[in-house]
Amino acid sequence: MSNQQFGAVGRLVGRLAVITATVVVPGGCREEKSPAPALPPMTVQVTEVVGGEYRTSHELIAEVKPLKTLQLVARVSGFLQQRNFREGDYVKQGTLLYLIEPAAYELAVKQAEATLAKARAAALNARLEFDRSEKLLEENVTAPKRYDSARADLQAAEAEVAAAEAARGQAELNLSYTRLEAPFDGWVGLTRTDVGNYIGVPDLPLTELAYIDEVRVEFDLSDRYLSEELLRTLPQGKSPDWPVRIRFADGSFFDKTGRITYWSNQLEPQTATLKLQALFENPRHRLLPGLFVTVILTNPQPEAVVLVGKQAVQYDQNSAFVYVVDAGNVLELRRVEVGPAVGEQVVIRRGLKSGERAVIAGNPRLRPGLPVRIGRARSDADR
Repeated sequence: MSNQQFGAVGRLVGRLAVITATVVVPGGCREEKSPAPALPPMTVQVTEVVGGEYRTSHELIAEVKPLKTLQLVARVSGFLQQRNFREGDYVKQGTLLYLIEPAAYELAVKQAEATLAKARAAALNARLEFDRSEKLLEENVTAPKRYDSARADLQAAEAEVAAAEAARGQAELNLSYTRLEAPFDGWVGLTRTDVGNYIGVPDLPLTELAYIDEVRVEFDLSDRYLSEELLRTLPQGKSPDWPVRIRFADGSFFDKTGRITYWSNQLEPQTATLKLQALFENPRHRLLPGLFVTVILTNPQPEAVVLVGKQAVQYDQNSAFVYVVDAGNVLELRRVEVGPAVGEQVVIRRGLKSGERAVIAGNPRLRPGLPVRIGRARSDADR
């Protein structure tokens, strides 16, 4: 190393010595740093836990069925003469739907009437003969054998009259069967045959009529939804007074409320469900048979519950939880059992009490034991 380089190194060492000397204090001690100032408590917003009432409600998929259906079946044979409806019509009670050619059955009625008239004439003659024999027997003019014969002839003639009356009644009944009328107001389906075809007996149904002014809505209720009231009333044969509402696929509601009219006497073992039916008035025929809807089954008896805003509930891999601010403004983590939603609130089955302050979630720095400062308190009226 040259003398010039050696001199530069010496000057650098001298400067370092001067710098080092400036941090040394008298007595040989190092200068200590002052502690950092404490951070202010975190500001959080809270929502009050409130008490309220809740009515148990279940939403279930249901199928609409007509209150009653009828398959129109021909009871006499013949050629179809008339069909007086359009498929899919709504028909009134007494409407003539089909007419089977009646001529042969009208002739059968006339023949039965003639046979009846002949039998009545023979019975009248037998009655006169019996009356004469009875009078002669009283006068001891005729033998008892003749009287007995006249009485037997009268009984036989009267039996012939009864048989002829029955035959006429059957002929009239067969004639009435040629007219297939709607037994009630209803929605008529597709026809199986057209005018001119021969209809035999027995044969397949000609069409089907469905009564839809009232409908049955059938659904299955899970066994875990069977309340104490249902378990108490159903085995007694009593219909539970739970109103039933219908919601359509577009979110709109049916304007009538139904009532439960049928329940199965046992649970379905494969699905652990109880089959129920509710009856609905359907004057505008908006509920069509085969339509699937959502039924809302609501318990009219409310239960006391604790409610908290949805924004206060958080979830992790274990369960739901809520941060609560205690009396000392310190965060406490509460594990909660969450029930159904009620508007912007949720029912808390376990873990909170009315009047407590629940922290609105959203800050990832929330920790149990953290001191906090309450910002503007929020309630459901604020939202």
